[in-house]
Amino acid sequence: MKVWMSPGIKESNHYAARLAAGIAGIILLAAVLLGGGVFLMFHFEELKLVISVALCLGVTALIIWLAFRVGRKSMQDVTFFVQDEQGRMFVIDARDYVREKRGILGLIHMAADTQKQIEKIKDYVNKMYDLSMVAPQILYVENLKENEDAYVLLCRVRFPGNVEGRRTYFLVKGYEQEQELLWALERRRYRENSWEVREDKQPFWILGNSLLLAAAAAVCVLSHPAVGVLALNFYFPCLGIAFLLLTVLIYLIVKRHRGE
Repeated sequence: MKVWMSPGIKESNHYAARLAAGIAGIILLAAVLLGGGVFLMFHFEELKLVISVALCLGVTALIIWLAFRVGRKSMQDVTFFVQDEQGRMFVIDARDYVREKRGILGLIHMAADTQKQIEKIKDYVNKMYDLSMVAPQILYVENLKENEDAYVLLCRVRFPGNVEGRRTYFLVKGYEQEQELLWALERRRYRENSWEVREDKQPFWILGNSLLLAAAAAVCVLSHPAVGVLALNFYFPCLGIAFLLLTVLIYLIVKRHRGE
C-alpha cells in the first residue's frame, strides 16, 4: 500500500498547535498593524483619511492572504492519497470524520478532533485495512489543473456505500514523491472522446458578466446624487443588480480557477 501524506504530520502530528499558532499570528499581526496605523493617524492629522483607507485595505488584504496560506497548509495536512495493493486510489480527508462545531471554542475542539483523526488514519492505512468502506475511491480524473501552489482535481469517485458522484480535491504542492502521485493520478485521466475538443464557454460568460457589471456600475455612478446625470430612481436598483452581478462574477472566476 502506497501512502502520500503531508511531511508536516508524517513524523510528529502537531496539526492543532500549528493551526492555532497560524490563526493567533494573523490576529496578533493585524492588531499590531492597526495599533501602528492609529498611532500614525494621531501624529499626522492632515493624512488621517489616507492612512485610514490604506490601513483598512492593506490589513484586510494581508489577513485574507495569510488566512489563505494557513488554510492551504491545513488542507495538505488533512488530505491523504492512498493506493492499495489492487491499484485503487483513495482520498481521505480527516475533516470528513469530525463533527462541525461553531464559535472559537468549537474551532479549537474541531482542530483537536482533526488531529486525533489524522493519527487514526495513519494507523488505519499502516495496518492495510480495506479503505473502500471508509473513504472515497477515485474512479477517474475528469480534470487536473495546476495552480501556483496546488493542483485542482475534478474527480469521479465512488463513496462508501457504492454511491458514485463528482468531487473536487486540492493536491497542495509539497508531498513527498509528489511526481509519482501525479503520475498515478494522470493514469486515471478520463480519456473517452479525448480527441474531441470541447468548447470552453466560461471566458464568454465571464466577459459578458463583466460587461454587464461595468454597465450597472456606470449607471450607479451617473445616478448618484453627487453626479446627478441620471435620475436617482436608477441608483438603488442598479446597485442591487451590480452586487448580484459581482457575486456571479466571483463565482465564475472561482469555478474556473478550480478547473470545474
